[in-house]
Amino acid sequence: MAVLQGLRVQPMRSEARPRPFIPTLGQPENCWATENTMSAPTDHWSANQYRPKDSPEVWFFRKNLAPEVPIRHPEYRWLAYLTFAYEPRDESGLPSNDDEETLCRIEESELDPLISDGLALQIGAVLKGGVKDLLFYTRDPREFLMRAEWFRDTYVQFQVGCEISPDPDWSQYEDFP
Repeated sequence: MAVLQGLRVQPMRSEARPRPFIPTLGQPENCWATENTMSAPTDHWSANQYRPKDSPEVWFFRKNLAPEVPIRHPEYRWLAYLTFAYEPRDESGLPSNDDEETLCRIEESELDPLISDGLALQIGAVLKGGVKDLLFYTRDPREFLMRAEWFRDTYVQFQVGCEISPDPDWSQYEDFP
C-alpha cells in the first residue's frame, strides 16, 4: 500500500461486499434526488434508499448510470473513494442539517478539481452510518490523491480520506446498488 501525504492507494480487496439491507419505499431527500445532474449534464443517476433490518439507520445510494465516457473505459482503471466522516445527528446515521448542506454543496459544485481535464468520473455516492463516500473512476491515481488533499485541508469539520484501488473491469461499479 502506498501512502501519499495521509491519503492511501491500496490493493483491491477480493472479498465480496456484504449486502445486509432491506429496501424501503420513499424518495431520498435533497442532493440524493435523481433530478440532480451532478458531475456532467449528460449523466443519469439512480437513487436507492435502504434500511438495515432491525436498525434505525437509513442508507442512500446513488449511481451514475450514464457517465461521460463508456462504462469500463480502459483509461479509467482505478476506483477512488473520497470519504467524508461526520458526527451523525441521531441513530439514523444521517448528517446534521449543516453537514448535509455542506456535503451536498461539495458534490454539486466543488468536484471540478477531480473531474476536470478528464482526470476522473464520478460514478456513485453513498451516505450511511456517519460517512459520505463519493466514488470515482480515475485514470491517474497519484494525481487524484494530490487533488483530493484540498478537500482534507478545506473541510476540517469532517475526517476526509481517500482510498484508491485497481478495478480495470469496473467490477465494483457493477456490484453497486
